[in-house]
Amino acid sequence: MEMRISFPLLVLCTLLFVHCQSSDQQSTNFDAKRPSSSTLDADSIRRVYQQKLAKYSDPLPTKQIIEHNKVYPVDEAPLDTSFFLYREDLLDAIAKRDVFSLLDACDQNIKVSFGGEDTLPEFIEMWQLDKNAGNSELWPILEKVLRSGGTFAQNRQQFYAPYTYSTFPGEVEGFTHGIITGEGVRFRAQPTTTSRVITNLSYDVVEILPVEEEILEMIGGEEYPWVKIKTSNGKEGWIYGKYFATPIDFRAGFERQPDGGWQMILLVAGD
Repeated sequence: MEMRISFPLLVLCTLLFVHCQSSDQQSTNFDAKRPSSSTLDADSIRRVYQQKLAKYSDPLPTKQIIEHNKVYPVDEAPLDTSFFLYREDLLDAIAKRDVFSLLDACDQNIKVSFGGEDTLPEFIEMWQLDKNAGNSELWPILEKVLRSGGTFAQNRQQFYAPYTYSTFPGEVEGFTHGIITGEGVRFRAQPTTTSRVITNLSYDVVEILPVEEEILEMIGGEEYPWVKIKTSNGKEGWIYGKYFATPIDFRAGFERQPDGGWQMILLVAGD
């Protein structure tokens, strides 16, 4: 008799495999007793929400300033208690490299690419969560996305992050333009910290100019490329890549479930 394996069973087998591969080196990362907001009553949820929100000393504003040719930071997540706590749980899983909790937060048909299969096993394989989970590139990428704000869709049933994707001006071409993600960022004449400062830029939408070769520089222990740009008034120069983002960088989407919980439905880059 032919044995047929269902999709849920396939995912379960994959998760067990991940656990066996990772338990010797990272046993502390799979803490089954980690409290989840879904197990709390309404009063406890409010207290947990207030405690977690209070730990942010300088949170992004929940309402975006609207100004022509600018994209200001915004994070609407605190406006929805259930999503905010879901995101906090996901950030906690990232900090612990907790694969089980991460996958539990994902939809079984999570979108991972354009044109490929959109399944949880594909997500696992793409990010090598079945081979080298602790060192997967997923963790820093997803953490950056989650900590970079975002906004809800009009129906409040989806949330998209980061804000540089979800609020990027629709009339601007995302392949050729990007956003300055800081305030008073030095706009330099050459791709070096010792070159002349043309001016300072804050949250500007700018055009990306082509370069012959990527120029990387380590500053403060972090390595980013210099990006050649042109401002709306026609000035050309360079911005350090730490303070620059495009709408086609990695972004994530989340959807409210029938039980009120949330799941991640996409994590993609490009177009």
